[in-house]
Amino acid sequence: MEVGTLTRTVSLICVCTSLGHVDAGKSTLMGHLLYQLGFVGKKAMHKFEQDSRKAGKGSFAYAWVLDETEEERQENCVYLCLY
Repeated sequence: MEVGTLTRTVSLICVCTSLGHVDAGKSTLMGHLLYQLGFVGKKAMHKFEQDSRKAGKGSFAYAWVLDETEEERQENCVYLCLY
């Protein structure tokens, strides 16, 4: 088994829960983890970095990996529903 395949297999088995105060970096941590595990490509990450800089929120690039809507990016919160 290749390292990339093993990483993805292990990460699918693990379920991460992130709890913390507002602006503690939960989304940034999870976005960075997804990038490091290869679930976010370099091209996509580059776009997040450019977009966050243009919006004056350069430090939010990894957090924007989880943001799906403009509303989430403006309010700095992630709306997530699991079924």
